[in-house]
Amino acid sequence: MILTFTAKLSRVPSTDQWFETWFNSPYYPILYFHRNEEEAGRCIDRLMEYLKPPASALVLDMASGDGRYARQLAERGLEVDGIDLSSRNIQKSAASAAGQLVFYTHDMRSYFRSNYYDYVFNFFTSFGYFDSQRENEQALRSMGMALKEGGTLVLDYLNSTFIKENLVENEVKVIKGVQFFIQRSLSGDRFVKRIEIYDSSKLIREKHEERVMAYTLQDFEEMFGRQQLKIRETFGDYDLSPYEPNHSPRLLLIATRLP
Repeated sequence: MILTFTAKLSRVPSTDQWFETWFNSPYYPILYFHRNEEEAGRCIDRLMEYLKPPASALVLDMASGDGRYARQLAERGLEVDGIDLSSRNIQKSAASAAGQLVFYTHDMRSYFRSNYYDYVFNFFTSFGYFDSQRENEQALRSMGMALKEGGTLVLDYLNSTFIKENLVENEVKVIKGVQFFIQRSLSGDRFVKRIEIYDSSKLIREKHEERVMAYTLQDFEEMFGRQQLKIRETFGDYDLSPYEPNHSPRLLLIATRLP
């Protein structure tokens, strides 16, 4: 059954944080063009083989971005809701149609639905953005509360141990004629990426920043425990290879909501 995407609006607090301006920038998808449907499809195929969800499973893609993972989940017969803070992402997603899928503009720090979903997914390091530990744990609490008891959370994060050891401090990329000047650093407990953009075709210059907590597996174990979430498996990439702290590019956490 094919349904047209629908965008619904729920209340989002007015803030002025980096992720709101950067995720709404037209240059964000240009820089991350390689994070595409093909990559998402491979990842979802592996996860479906591992999780074996029933066809009737209810799924939440929290911080759904441009919707590529949500679309892949829906194409496999699951009932999927996608939520994202970026109105631009939601508008883009809502212009498509593929499966039983609805998108909502919503702040992940606020509860969306409680005790409702069989699975909650959070892909592509869409966590750890907020200024305070309290806010980050609010987002994690929202994930846990959205799950039914015994439901499964899949959280896809960068591997901070690997990133620290392999940090590329300065990089220049030219993509579709747009120049990206990138500086990376570890500032306290956060990874900081400063991005200067020059689009010569439009004579536009922009500056953006990404700030993400350098959480380790031990940090997640402690945070998950406070939210009645039990980690049952870890993987190190989208092929679901074993997690190796010094070598894996990603940290994929599979957790269960406890009673």
